[in-house]
This record gives sequence, C-alpha cells and structure tokens, in this order.
Amino acid sequence: GISESTRKFKLLKLLK
Repeated sequence: GISESTRKFKLLKLLK
C-alpha cells in the first residue's frame, strides 16, 4: 500500500 511505499522512501532519504 501507500504506507509501505512512503516508509521505503523515508528510509532511502535517511540513508542518502
């Protein structure tokens, strides 16, 4: 769902 996508995006942003 969207929640999962957002979670992944947030993690990627944190890593970057």
